[in-house]
Amino acid sequence: MRQFVIAVRSAQRAMYAPLHPANGGIAARSIDRQSSAICEHSIAVAEQMLSNAFVCARKVIHVREPQELAQIQTDFVTRQAQVLELGQKMMHRAQDVAKATEEGTAESRRRSEAA
Repeated sequence: MRQFVIAVRSAQRAMYAPLHPANGGIAARSIDRQSSAICEHSIAVAEQMLSNAFVCARKVIHVREPQELAQIQTDFVTRQAQVLELGQKMMHRAQDVAKATEEGTAESRRRSEAA
């Protein structure tokens, strides 16, 4: 999962590379901070999902009744769904930020071309 997050971050940096190296402007620093925040949140979501899996595994080891196993599985699926929902909300916010940044960049480009 960590490699996936690193690959996403690399792709984000490559996408914004034209903004970053030459001018190092405020927009480029803002984009870098946003991508760092997205990366950190993605790692946190992955860590939480793994933690839930290990907690579930620990509980399964000590199961004595079949009903306990069903309850553990239900709890696990519920927690994973909550984490995924949080991750999806984060991705929607990231897409909104990317869209706003893209629109701002396009507006800046139009202004500089008009000048």
